[in-house]
Amino acid sequence: GSPRGGPPPLGLPGRYVYMQLRVAGRGRPFALHVDVLAADRSAVRLSFATCFAAARRCGSVVQLPANALAGTAGTWIVLALDLPALLRAHAPDLPAGRCALRGFTLSGNLSFARAFTSDEVHSPLRLPPERAGEWPLALPLEPSQVWVDRYGW
Repeated sequence: GSPRGGPPPLGLPGRYVYMQLRVAGRGRPFALHVDVLAADRSAVRLSFATCFAAARRCGSVVQLPANALAGTAGTWIVLALDLPALLRAHAPDLPAGRCALRGFTLSGNLSFARAFTSDEVHSPLRLPPERAGEWPLALPLEPSQVWVDRYGW
């Protein structure tokens, strides 16, 4: 278990984290905390929140504004995070090689469906239509709909 008695860390390796989220409503504050293990096993928290005006680092926490996410209110989106790129940009003193998802926490104004990690870049536009339902973040579509017209990326 973890030192604080909570659930054990996920420890999911992968360069990219893909999360299926929905912001509850326009103008509602929210926060998404993504806990990452850097290549040297240092723990870093990436905090995306509407209350942050600019990116900054405070110790092991990187605060990132979430204004772009706020603009998607009411729509299911897939948030794709490139963990090494985020660490290189906002925590350059940490080795950004092989990262792992330690865990994540969402505020009450976010809905969550699923998440996965991967070393591959995924995109709904790169999947052949016959495999779209096999993708871990598959969302329902009517035959006449286009994924990017209905959902956000």
